[in-house]
Amino acid sequence: MQRKEESINLDMVNVDNKFLLFLCFVLFSGQTLIDASDSESVQQQLKFQAEEISLLRNQLKRLEYKLQKQTQHQELGSLKEEVEEIQEDLESQREELEGLESNQDYSIKFNGYLDFKAVDYKSKENLHKDSFDQHHTALFFNANRGRAKVFAELEWEHSGKQLKQERAWLSYSLPKKFSARVGHFFAPTYWNLNHYPTIADSINDPDFTRRFFPRSLTGVQLSKEWIRGDSSLSFNSYYGNGFEDDPTLPGRDRNASKALGQKLRFQRTRQSYSYGVNLHYYTDHRQMDLLGRNVAGEGDFTSRMLEGDLKFGQLGLLGAVVDAEIRDGTFPQSRIKSESWYIQPSWSFTSRLKTYLRYGDLDLDDSFVSPVDRKEKMLGLNFKPDTSTTLKVEWLERDYANLNIGSDRELWSSVSLAF
Repeated sequence: MQRKEESINLDMVNVDNKFLLFLCFVLFSGQTLIDASDSESVQQQLKFQAEEISLLRNQLKRLEYKLQKQTQHQELGSLKEEVEEIQEDLESQREELEGLESNQDYSIKFNGYLDFKAVDYKSKENLHKDSFDQHHTALFFNANRGRAKVFAELEWEHSGKQLKQERAWLSYSLPKKFSARVGHFFAPTYWNLNHYPTIADSINDPDFTRRFFPRSLTGVQLSKEWIRGDSSLSFNSYYGNGFEDDPTLPGRDRNASKALGQKLRFQRTRQSYSYGVNLHYYTDHRQMDLLGRNVAGEGDFTSRMLEGDLKFGQLGLLGAVVDAEIRDGTFPQSRIKSESWYIQPSWSFTSRLKTYLRYGDLDLDDSFVSPVDRKEKMLGLNFKPDTSTTLKVEWLERDYANLNIGSDRELWSSVSLAF
C-alpha cells in the first residue's frame, strides 16, 4: 500500500515536471516570436530614419549651394559698389585737376590744312569738262585756359576767291561732363564734324548733307556726357538762327527762322571694335522753296536722322537714314516731304591704305520726280603716306531719276595737307 502511494507520487512529480517543461517551452517560444517582431520593427524604423537622413543631407547640400551663390552675388554687388566709388573718386580728382589747370597761363595754338582737287567730268550727253581747284586753305585758332576755350576757323576757298568765317565760338566746361558753347558752330552731324579732307575717307560728302541739316548755325549749345566703363551716352541740344532754304547758298543762316536741334549718341569702344549710334532731330521756320522757286509761302521744316558708325578690325562702316518735311503755316495739309539714305563700307589694307564704297539715294519731293532726285555710286582709294598728308582717288556716278538729265560720271583726285 505504501509502495503504491509512492508510485502515485512519482507519477505526479513526472506530470508536474512535464507540465513545467511544456510551460517553459511555450514561454520561450512566445518570447522568441516577440523578439523577432521587435527586430523587424526596429529594422524598418532604422531604414526609415536612414531615408530621412539622406533627404536631409540633400536638402543641406542644396541650401549650401544656394548660400554659396548668394554669397558670390553679394560679393559681386559689393565689388560693383567699390568700383563705382572708385570711379566717383577719380571723377572728383579729375575735377580738382581741372581746377588746378585753370590757374595756369593761356595756351594758344595755330594749325590748319589746305587741299587741292582735280575732277574729270562727263555727262550722259557726252559733255566733257575737267577742272583744277585749290579748294580750301583753312586756319584754326585755339586759345585755352582751364575750363574755358575759344576757337575760330577762317577759310579761303577756290584759290582765295572766297573768304569766310567757318566757325567761331566760346565754350566752358563744367563738372560732371557738362559744357556750354555760344557762337557760330557746326550742327553736330557726322559729316559736319568729319568733313575735313584730312579726316574724311572720301573726297565728296553724301548727297543729302546740308539739305536736311545746316552745316553751321549761330546760337547756343549745351552738352552732357555720361561714361560707364567702355560705354558712353551723350546728349546735345542747340538753339539758334535757321538757314536760308536756297540751294545756291546751302547752310546760310536766316535770322527770321529760329532753329532747335537735339542729338543723342551712344558709343562703345573696345580693343577689337567700336561703334556709335546717333539720333538727330532738327526743326526751323523757313521759306517753302523748292529748287529756288517759292511754292507755298513760309512753313515749318522738320528733319529726323539715324546715323551709325562701326569699326571692327579692318572693316569700317558708315550709314544714315534721314527724312524731312515742310508744312505750310497757312495750309497745314500742304507739305513737301523728302527722304534719303546711304551706306558706306570701307576696308583697311594697312594703317595707311584703305578702299571705300558708297551707295545712296536722294528724293527731295515724294510728290513728283524733281531734277535733283538721284542715286549715287562711289568707289575710292585713300592713302596716307604720313600723318599729315592724304592722297585720294575717287570714281563717282550719279544716276538722275529724271531721264532727261541722265547720268554723271566723275573721276576725282585730291591732295590734302594738315599743318
